Amino acid sequence: MLTHITWTDYFRFSVLATLVYYLLLLLKFYLPTLQGRRAVSGNALIADADHQDSALNHDIMDNLTPAGGIEGPVTDYETVEEMIERVKSTFGRVVGSDKDQETVTQTLTTILRDYPSLKESGFRPAINEFIVTEARQQGIEFLHEENVNGLWP
Repeated sequence: MLTHITWTDYFRFSVLATLVYYLLLLLKFYLPTLQGRRAVSGNALIADADHQDSALNHDIMDNLTPAGGIEGPVTDYETVEEMIERVKSTFGRVVGSDKDQETVTQTLTTILRDYPSLKESGFRPAINEFIVTEARQQGIEFLHEENVNGLWP
């Protein structure tokens, strides 16, 4: 039935059909992008790029530390890490001394008071669980999640 079509004709038709297909795709999806770029003049693009560069430089200058390093805003995650280190070091010191319930709770209350932003944070249940787990690992059995939750100021 298709004996009069050669392989060369078949490949030419396939390549031509593929080119037409991709040309239609480019016109349909890429042409609006090109028209959008053409609508904005070249001067406006340069002015916008200059504005973005100056805003970036301004942000960097605002976050410079006196030593010349860049200091970004402190996130809840960084605050949680700092508090975890304090809790670990506190439990390390308590293990060496007495494990008096009042001393431990006062120390934890002081630490939790230093981080008021975490009181309403989504990290609070995880922090409470961490404190209880760390206390249990150090042999302090009187702390429970309800107790720790009550220590927040």
